[in-house]
Amino acid sequence: MGRKTDAIYLPKYIEEKMILHTREALPFDTCGLLSGTNNVVDSIWELESEIQHRFRYFVDKKTVEKTVAAISAKNEEVLIIYLSHPTAAPAPSRTDVLYHPDSHVPMLIVSLKDAIPAWKCYSLENNNYFSHQVVVL
Repeated sequence: MGRKTDAIYLPKYIEEKMILHTREALPFDTCGLLSGTNNVVDSIWELESEIQHRFRYFVDKKTVEKTVAAISAKNEEVLIIYLSHPTAAPAPSRTDVLYHPDSHVPMLIVSLKDAIPAWKCYSLENNNYFSHQVVVL
């Protein structure tokens, strides 16, 4: 199966919530899910890491399953998995690529290394990553 390349549409207010979530977790990594329908993000699901680490996060499988069930109950699907890089650029690390849980769902990385956060989104395939278009509305 080839990678999904369709643009995903992200409302500005959800982008702002996502950045706030990653800032509030500083100096540690964090992650979350963006869900919606027809490639339009409607909801943000902040996941709290069960470890406090500057270069890794961990969310229990049961927590993720419960969140995905709540997303399904809203008739939405996971469109993006986001994570933070408190001190690094918004590019996937080898660990990010290795442990990304679903190659059919793009990965968005929020970098907080500079005063103004920056983010980029990627599709993953065969342990490689490619830019994935996200349009802020």
